[in-house]
Amino acid sequence: MNHALPVLTFHDIVRERTRCRGDYAEPLMRHCLRTLHRRGFTTVDLCAGVAALMAGERLPVNAFAIAFDDGYASTLEMGFPVLESLGFKATLFVTTGEPQQETLPTSNGRRMLGWSDLRTLHAAGWGIGSHGVTHRDLRGLGSDELEHELAASRRTIEQRVGATVQSIAYPYGHHDEAVHAAARRHYRYGFATTRALTDGAGDPLALARIDMAYFNRRALVPLLATPLLGPYLRLPRPWAGRGAHSAAA
Repeated sequence: MNHALPVLTFHDIVRERTRCRGDYAEPLMRHCLRTLHRRGFTTVDLCAGVAALMAGERLPVNAFAIAFDDGYASTLEMGFPVLESLGFKATLFVTTGEPQQETLPTSNGRRMLGWSDLRTLHAAGWGIGSHGVTHRDLRGLGSDELEHELAASRRTIEQRVGATVQSIAYPYGHHDEAVHAAARRHYRYGFATTRALTDGAGDPLALARIDMAYFNRRALVPLLATPLLGPYLRLPRPWAGRGAHSAAA
């Protein structure tokens, strides 16, 4: 039984590898998830898994969770078919924009999901969480702006998708005590991008996730299924490729 939960986090899925750190090539994603499937790994719902850990319960052996950030069209077009073929589910954290928009706000001109797409993913068993309204760093915002980012994004998702929103992934992974205090009024869980496994010992508004940029070579994928995962994540500078960062995280 597991005392911790790896949360593998993807952003945009692309046809082939690029120099953008946030991109993850579809063939490599397929290889990664098929490798985990062959080794007996199964996904758990992200919030349910965290709740179990917080309650002192153990998760099934080889349990892990998957997250996608931002709401790129590739999540449905390339990510969803791979996960569905393996019986895996994920949680999608979306930047909502304003509620009257029919498509999520674009990042660097990339194609984004529409609200009907989010309803399709939710109906297929995916969780939907907030990534803010405008994908701004929440630290340093005025109290009204911060409240809008947190409350309006949740409200829009619940109204447009019909999903109960329990969690937020902080844009760029940035957060502080003021953000925690505000987020606590609207969410049970807050996720950053700390290189660690998620356990039940920490603040539920400062939970860890694993950015898959640290596993963007085939040679690194086996680490996800071995006890070496933790030590690798604790390295000062795990190998995360080269090139520019994506605009969104």
